[in-house]
Amino acid sequence: KAYAKKEGMADSDVAIFSYTIEAPPVGAYVYSVTPTILYEGPNSPGILDPDIAFINIEIANGTFIDDISVSDIVYENMPFGLSVSGIEHSGNCLYIYIDGQATNHGASDSIDNLYFTIRKDAVDGANADLTTGNISIIFNDSQGMPW
Repeated sequence: KAYAKKEGMADSDVAIFSYTIEAPPVGAYVYSVTPTILYEGPNSPGILDPDIAFINIEIANGTFIDDISVSDIVYENMPFGLSVSGIEHSGNCLYIYIDGQATNHGASDSIDNLYFTIRKDAVDGANADLTTGNISIIFNDSQGMPW
């Protein structure tokens, strides 16, 4: 409601207006990524522990398509010798499994810039490709201890 008022003049009539403000729809987005650090197995140089060498990506405002495959996922900065060996999904959760043996796996070869991009066509509700933040892979030093 609004009206005008000024000293020495008559107040205006009250005008009533109705507004509908709609936020633009929010497409699917990466809600969480766990873990963000993967460690080399303590007794397996360059090999990630297969029981825990996976990334869980959870999205909001969308679900993964039923026939999503490894080809729908692009990864950057994976250490040479490691690769995505498979994926599983359930609704809005995607599990990406990493396998292989890193060619270079000294402590100085550890990385902190691995990331995954999921094609928007593989996610119902996505307006664009979905990208994780940076993920680290930590290799052991010569004594077998992660530093």
